[in-house]
Amino acid sequence: MNASADVKHNLNPCLEYGRIRCSVGGRFTIETALSEIKATKAASCLIEPRPGDAVIVIIDVSGRNFVLAVLERSREGDPATDLRFDGPVNVHIDKGDLTLTSEGSMTLAPQGVLSCVSDRMNIHTENCSAKVHRFQYTGRLLQIQVKCLKIVAAFADQIFRRLTQRLESSFRFVKDQDELQAGSSRVLVEDLLTMHAKNSLIMAEENVTVNADQIHLG
Repeated sequence: MNASADVKHNLNPCLEYGRIRCSVGGRFTIETALSEIKATKAASCLIEPRPGDAVIVIIDVSGRNFVLAVLERSREGDPATDLRFDGPVNVHIDKGDLTLTSEGSMTLAPQGVLSCVSDRMNIHTENCSAKVHRFQYTGRLLQIQVKCLKIVAAFADQIFRRLTQRLESSFRFVKDQDELQAGSSRVLVEDLLTMHAKNSLIMAEENVTVNADQIHLG
């Protein structure tokens, strides 16, 4: 009975302070007060240890040693803190909100697809810049309210079943050719319609009708 108890006592792991010397393939070389040991990172240790960090290690006589936590970061090298996970990660919040704040910049950089699913989305920013190789939008209603809109494009194709524009003033400058193809065309002007051209040509297969109280030619 005493021999069995001694064996169990010897197999009990112990905690030890240490400092990371180096890491190779997910295994860390750690200097402790007693000796130098090899250990892997425990699943609960989210911070990725790096050389020079002070850590707490659990030591097992069977050789399974784990870094439980990073106690103090090294002042040398990159000051960034890395949270590293193996495999998919899901974060669930049953009650309350999730807020991510940063005094500096925030970057989302997945190698795959970045998806956002929400009943409602609000974006508030002073300046916004987007570089998209291909953009596709599918929706029921798109409403845009802007004070100034400027579009620069090499080619633009617009396909609408019905288009209505209400403008206070409209100016269009075409350097080369301006062409309109329609089944029928109608222009309504309340006051004055003026057309200036170096040469003007009107062609009709059947009739040309001009109605006015007075007609001046020449």
